[in-house]
Amino acid sequence: MAFETARDAHVAVGLTAASEVRFRQATEGQVRIIPTGDRPLLYAYSDAALTPQMLNEFSAGTLLLIVYGHIEYTDFFSQPRPNYVTEFCTGLVHNARQASEAQEACKGHTNLK
Repeated sequence: MAFETARDAHVAVGLTAASEVRFRQATEGQVRIIPTGDRPLLYAYSDAALTPQMLNEFSAGTLLLIVYGHIEYTDFFSQPRPNYVTEFCTGLVHNARQASEAQEACKGHTNLK
């Protein structure tokens, strides 16, 4: 069993999405119990307002979205309690150019520490 101790998740949007990916200190610090095998929900919020035009562009496959962040947790039964971090970063892409931008922005940020 693990205890989630913090989380942070964002959505970078548009032509500059890749340059906006910044891993920050967690802003949500509630402690949650994570039972073995559970998949807790995580909500990511856009750092910028999405306009109707942006939603149309995303639907048309021309707007890049990158979802990124991290979850911090500890092992309940270990003493001293270790701190673990899982980082995630992925692009919601529709073409090869966007895929390479998202891949570059996310390089090294989908892992367990």
